[in-house]
Amino acid sequence: MDVENIFYNWFSNSPYLWNSNALYIFQEKSSRIVNLVLYYLFCYNLPMIKNISAILIWSEDYRKLATWYSEKLGLKVLEELNHPQDTGVGFQVGNVYLWIGQHSQVKGKNKDMHRHMFNFVVDSVSETYTELLAKGVKFHAEPFKAPTFNKYFATFYDLDDNLVQLIGDK
Repeated sequence: MDVENIFYNWFSNSPYLWNSNALYIFQEKSSRIVNLVLYYLFCYNLPMIKNISAILIWSEDYRKLATWYSEKLGLKVLEELNHPQDTGVGFQVGNVYLWIGQHSQVKGKNKDMHRHMFNFVVDSVSETYTELLAKGVKFHAEPFKAPTFNKYFATFYDLDDNLVQLIGDK
């Protein structure tokens, strides 16, 4: 079986074939360049990861941490679950779901806080920084301009010492 037939059979039966135009181009053009481009697009750029659906924060005292996010940041509770294997509070923040839940393996505050962080998008980092300071939020970094693009950041700790950032205009 030649290369074109192998690719044709693979593309015809592939669960990753999400664009029928690509198969049409493959059938109509027999040049090796087109075949190689299609092979690269489908084999090396498979559309497997499409988005981040949620951010999960585990805590020994999930209810206290969720209350902190609600009171300090003004997040509105979307749902609460109390299931033996899935207990926590969910918030909708823009198009991202934020889950603060109980985990049996998490004890105390975060001891490796620099390993990960996430950003909350705000209109003005400086104004939000001032508002959060007035609410008693502890900051790791005051507002600063990003070194590589035209946005500002400010980094703060949540109740469990997880690092969280604000991003937006000055």
